[in-house]
Amino acid sequence: MHKSINFIVGLFVVFAFICLGMVALRASTVEPMFQNQGYRLYARFDDISGLNVHAPVRIAGVKIGVVESIELLPKSYQAKVTLVIDTRFKNLPVDTSVSVATEGLLGSKYLEVTPGFDDGFIKSGGEITQTVSSISLEKLIGKLATSFVMEK
Repeated sequence: MHKSINFIVGLFVVFAFICLGMVALRASTVEPMFQNQGYRLYARFDDISGLNVHAPVRIAGVKIGVVESIELLPKSYQAKVTLVIDTRFKNLPVDTSVSVATEGLLGSKYLEVTPGFDDGFIKSGGEITQTVSSISLEKLIGKLATSFVMEK
């Protein structure tokens, strides 16, 4: 009798851990929908401070993809960002721009895509040439502090 209760409690604990793991996967930012599907675009930035792999890519606040990879280009010292966009949004105009934005004042970084009005579309493997780099709060405060010192 005592062994059967221990067995039932053990099964309940294992079931609880499985459920907890499933909830954790659902709540995480890793979305298998974008891992191998979608189409890839590239963008180069002078500064992407705070942007991470798996950061969301959004249009008008709606998530359309994720940042797949970030690498430093050795000749230009620019950051090359690979975006994986859901195939439902593959008709981005050629004059589309992308900028590094922040969720709130001190929130995490994401890429904000602003579609253009050109008739041509960016093909998979293409590059978004119009980019706006990250605005660092630390740099702004530093410039403000040095401007006050210079005035005295």
